Amino acid sequence: MSDTRLYRSQHQKLLAMMNEVSGFLDPSTLAVNAPRVRSLLAQVASVLSVHLYLEDNELYAEMLNHWDPTVREKSKLFLDEMGGLMVTFKAYLTTYGATDQIQASPAAFIKETKALFEAMSQRIVREESDLFVMVDGLPVLETP
Repeated sequence: MSDTRLYRSQHQKLLAMMNEVSGFLDPSTLAVNAPRVRSLLAQVASVLSVHLYLEDNELYAEMLNHWDPTVREKSKLFLDEMGGLMVTFKAYLTTYGATDQIQASPAAFIKETKALFEAMSQRIVREESDLFVMVDGLPVLETP
């Protein structure tokens, strides 16, 4: 089974970037720092894209083909949930894809950013406390 250390490391990087963005989520601070916030969001999107690609093509691919039906079911549940969050994240980036879009609606941007980051943070906590714990406990099967 895959080692979860890389995914955990990526989670920590995402949480740190989201925390940095969160420090700008005040209308007056945002008015001055919208370009920096937009740059940080691009970084979040980049790390998240790589993270999801690796999870989908390595970790979840292994889990969906695991001999244990519990592992397969849990991986399917997490994959289905993440699809919805990714759709939300992509729509968010479309809405706030430019600095002027952030500056045009600071209250809405702040509200949506907080809600999105909360959902992403909860997802990370669930993966690390549930899914990754299960993966880390699975025996490593040697291939002949």
